[in-house]
Amino acid sequence: LDPSYAAPWATMAIAQWDMHRRSASPDDGQDAASRAIAIDPNLADAHAALGAAYQGQGQYEVGLEACRTALQLDPESYEGNRVAGMCSTALRRYDDAIRYFEKAAAVVESEFTAASFAPQCYEAKGDLPGMREAARRALARIEKVVAAAAPAPAAVTELALVHNHPKDQPCQPLSEAEIKRAFGDL
Repeated sequence: LDPSYAAPWATMAIAQWDMHRRSASPDDGQDAASRAIAIDPNLADAHAALGAAYQGQGQYEVGLEACRTALQLDPESYEGNRVAGMCSTALRRYDDAIRYFEKAAAVVESEFTAASFAPQCYEAKGDLPGMREAARRALARIEKVVAAAAPAPAAVTELALVHNHPKDQPCQPLSEAEIKRAFGDL
């Protein structure tokens, strides 16, 4: 990577964090995010990446603060809003989490991860009508993503979770066998 160009360092930090949360890498992206911030302290995604690293470490307040910095720099930052939603969820600040997740989903039309978290937040705060409406929006988005191209396994899994969710019951993950039965081999 170019040692003086912050954007690739921020992108690498998000990728490292994603691999870390999947237990595929010991590197959580914090060093790359810190390097991106040192190069360009005004790069929103660098602060969001740092927030993601802190979120992964269980430091939700610190992660949320990094995301707030990202969102001050760029209120339309997908990563800033998504990670702020994750931190807010962990802190049980569901109204804030919903706002962040819905903003992230609005920023990237093909995005389904944040859109899929919003129903869980409505459910956690006991707003079942809100949960159902958010689940309908997430389902429509996921179906659109799946229909547009060869199904991405993550999109199909989210589709199965949202589509098979009973109206007034907590969401239960489908087993791998149930997903295969419903969607075949992906």
